[in-house]
Amino acid sequence: MHFRTIFLAGLMAAAPQALLAVEGRSAELLELIRANGCKMSATEADEILPKHGYTMDETRDIVREWSAEGLIKLRDFQGIELSEKGCNG
Repeated sequence: MHFRTIFLAGLMAAAPQALLAVEGRSAELLELIRANGCKMSATEADEILPKHGYTMDETRDIVREWSAEGLIKLRDFQGIELSEKGCNG
C-alpha cells in the first residue's frame, strides 16, 4: 500500500511537468510556422521539423489540437496554413 501511494503521488507530480512539456512543444512548433510566414509546406516540414526534434506522430497530434482550437486555416497533404488567430496569437 505504501508503494502504491508513493507511485500515485509521483504520477500526480509528473503530470503537470509532462503537460508543460507538451504545451512547450506545441508553442515551439507554432513559432516555427509563424516564422515561416504562417504556413509550411510538406516539403518544408520534412526539412525543418526533424532539425527541431519533431516526429510525424507528435506533429500530427499537435496539429489536431490546433484544429480543434481554430488555429488552422488549411491543412492537407501539401502542408498547413495557420488561421488569423493562429498566426497572430
